[in-house]
This record gives sequence, C-alpha cells and structure tokens, in this order.
Amino acid sequence: MADMIVVDTLADLLAIPAGWRGPAQILGRNVVNDGGGGVFQWDAASTATPDRGTVFQPTAGGTGRWIRIWSAIADLPWFIRAADGSASPGLAAALEVADVVRIPVGSWSLADMHVLEGKRLIGDGMGLSVLTLANTAAGVTLSGQVDGTGISGLTIDGGQLTDTTGASGLVFRNARHSRVENVETRALPAGTGFDFVNVDGGFNESNILIGIRATDCGWGLRFRRAAGSTADSFYYNTIIGTVSRMPEGGTGLAVESVTDGGTTRFSVLSGAFVRLNIYGNVAAGSRIVDIGGRVTSSALFVTGEAAGGSTAHTTLRLGPTAWFRENTGQITYVNGSFDIDAGATIANNKILLQAGEDIRVFEIATGGAERLSAAFTLSTGSWIALDTASWTRIYDRPSPWTSGEQMNGGRFVTVVTARYQIAAALLLSGVSAGQTVELQAVLDDGTRLMIDTRTAGAAGDLAIGGIVATTLAAGVTATLEVRVTGGSSVQIVPGSGVQASTWSVTSIGT
Repeated sequence: MADMIVVDTLADLLAIPAGWRGPAQILGRNVVNDGGGGVFQWDAASTATPDRGTVFQPTAGGTGRWIRIWSAIADLPWFIRAADGSASPGLAAALEVADVVRIPVGSWSLADMHVLEGKRLIGDGMGLSVLTLANTAAGVTLSGQVDGTGISGLTIDGGQLTDTTGASGLVFRNARHSRVENVETRALPAGTGFDFVNVDGGFNESNILIGIRATDCGWGLRFRRAAGSTADSFYYNTIIGTVSRMPEGGTGLAVESVTDGGTTRFSVLSGAFVRLNIYGNVAAGSRIVDIGGRVTSSALFVTGEAAGGSTAHTTLRLGPTAWFRENTGQITYVNGSFDIDAGATIANNKILLQAGEDIRVFEIATGGAERLSAAFTLSTGSWIALDTASWTRIYDRPSPWTSGEQMNGGRFVTVVTARYQIAAALLLSGVSAGQTVELQAVLDDGTRLMIDTRTAGAAGDLAIGGIVATTLAAGVTATLEVRVTGGSSVQIVPGSGVQASTWSVTSIGT
C-alpha cells in the first residue's frame, strides 16, 4: 500500500503533482484544524462532479478526482470555502451530498434559509453548535412529508438581526413526522422561535419536539396559516419545552386565526400534546397563552411565571374567534389575568387553570367549603359561565358536603329530588356608573334563577351576591353565569371581604 501523504490544507492537496497521488490526509480545509480536514483516496479514472466537500478535481484539471473517505454523516466545515463569507453556501452543498449533516462546536453564520426535507442536522449540543442568522431570510425550515426530517443538539441565534425583522428560527412548513430534540432558538425579539405554518393546501402533522427552548423571542411557539392557504389543521403534534424572557408584547404559545378574502379561517391545533414552561422576565403586555383560532381535543400543560410578581401581562387570552373545546390539561402560572372575549367559544374542557392570587381552588377551614378567586375580563352584554365544564374547575365536591349529591367539575348535579339553596357572591372591578350586573343560576333546561341584579350608582368596584332557593328534580344540572350590560368591559377580581366567583349549593330538605 502506498504511503499516506499528509498536507496542511485542501489547496495543498489539489496542487500535488500527478506522480505523487495516492492516499492523503489534509489537516484542514482552508487552514489547519478548521474542522474541514480528513482522509482522501485518489481515483485516477473518476470524472465525478466536484461537490465542495467530498469530491475534488486537482488544480491541473483533467481526469481523476480526490474522493473523501466518509460514511453517512457529513461535517459542515468540509464544504465551507474561505471566500464564502458565511456558512450558507457550504450548508447548501452539504445537504445536496448527505442526508445527515453535522454542525460541530462553533458559531456558523447563515445568510440564506435552508430547507430540510428528508434531511437531518445534528449538532454537538445546545449552546455549543450555533447557527447565527444574518438576515430575514435566514433560518431552517422542516418541510414535506418525508420521514426522517429533523434537527437536534444545536442553537439557532438571531443575534445579528434587528428588533424589526420578524424572522423565524425554526419553521415547520407542511411538515409531517419530523423530529426536533434539544434545539434552542434565541434573540428573535420580533420573530418566532418555533413557527408552525400551513402553506397552500398542506398542513403540519405528527411532528415531535422534545427539549426545545425559545429565549428572547416575540413568539415562542406559534401556529398559523399563511395567507392564501386553504389548510387549517395541525394534527397530533407533541411539544415539550421552555419559553423564557419574552419581550414586551411577546407571546409564549399562540394559536392564530387567519382572515383571508373576507372569510375568517381558523388555525386548528387538534390532538396535540403540549407541555410548555413559560417563565422569567414576562414584560407588560405579554401573553403567556394566546388562543385566537381553534384548539380542540388537545392536552395542554402550560406553566407560566412572571418576574417580580408583575401582573401587567395576560396569562391567558381567548380571542373573539377562539374555539376552545374538548381539551384536557392544566395551565398554571404566577400572577397575570384572563382576557376572554365575548365571541370566544368555550365548552367541555377538562382544563384546570391556576394562577397565584388571581385564580385558585382552596378550602375554607370552617365548614369545608371551597371557593374560586378569579380575575378575568367580562365583555359587556355577554353571559360568561363560571363553571368547570366551560373553562376552569371550581369544585371537586359539593360545598358544604351533602350526602348523595355530586359536583361534576363546576356544575352541581342533583342525585335526589330536594329543595336546594344556591348562594353566590362576586366582586367586579372597573364598573361604570349605570352599568347593570346580573348574577343567575342556570338550569340545564334553560331556566334562569336570578340570584341578584345591581345597577352601579358610581364608577368603581361593585359587589353582587345573594341566595335563591328552589326545588330541583334528580339529575338536574345547575351552573353559575354573570352578565354586565351597558358601558365597557369589566373585571371580576378578588377583593377585601368579598371573594370573586364564590358559590355553593346546599340541600335544605325535601
């Protein structure tokens, strides 16, 4: 076997005279130890097209090629020329040659968007292997219906972008069965960390994201439909990760509605499993969860935390076109408030919402009663049901306990025919003079039992509450609803002496 030739760089290899050609090792592509080195074999008969990384033609030209010895995984530095100015041309070339491209430790600048379809990028670790975005077109897109598409073990950094570019770090465009593990997106204050977007008639389905992290991004995780697209659905995606340090006005998890050609079309997050931690430095105006489109039959487990006890952000927003149905899970957070629009459709969820002093379930020592302290926006003129089956758990059992009765979520369901006493109290903040507040118990046949009605004589807080007694047959369901008419929206909040959304149902005999 011929002796191994060892040279410093690729240029040295390509300059070797014809008579000396044989097995060779280069110590670097452009300079020694730049990561682009490797072992090559001379193939005197080859006329293969040079590809920047694994096949090279000698400087003198003619037949014969230097062929890199490699298997399955190509390293990015093999393909980067000194004059490239960024890693983008090299990465594009590597993806043409290999199905799996390794991004080694270091910072690699991307000046163009790169699309992975049936391809994989693997790094040496989050925060170690870094792709730095250089313009609004930069980033990585997972696309198409080819199994095996994925990315792992690296960071996508928008540090070179201005606050107004709106670029996305990792885009899922009509992606199916892709896998993302231990990937961070960061420094995209006007952009999106992980951006799911349906394009044309395609949709995103059955993608798995595990151990993801979005830091300093305007949107941490975003589901949307591109203008002109006819596909509305995101099916069976699994997402586990963290969003931190959202900028002012930022959103941790967003499911957006889209208006196209005068017709409102909804993004649909269906059958998803989402476990997301959203915490740290949540600025004023931020939204931890923002639902503007459809979320159905999904399991959402979201933990949000605001820095310094701030309440200036919105923990959960359900917009006017939100369709929030049949979901399970838990949304837990510190401080913040709910913003639920009158146009939102909310039904049959098994979601537990908990937030600091704003909303919680607990027991009173005397009598064992349970109560809910809630803070959320009540749009004028709309009824809002204060019961678990709609959007939050108020009771796990009757309060106080009555033998033979049961509480199904926040709805009281009678087991025996009896006379019942329904008591409730609310404190509303920001009521305008002249606004009328109605508090009613609503039976499943549509019957409304007025508990109290008040018209505010002056602007400020308004306490409302009372007791109504009635005979109910076995199997009747009772819920609690409140409506404000006239003037602007108000908030239901905890207050001194009166707890918001406190109610109980007590059997008082036959």
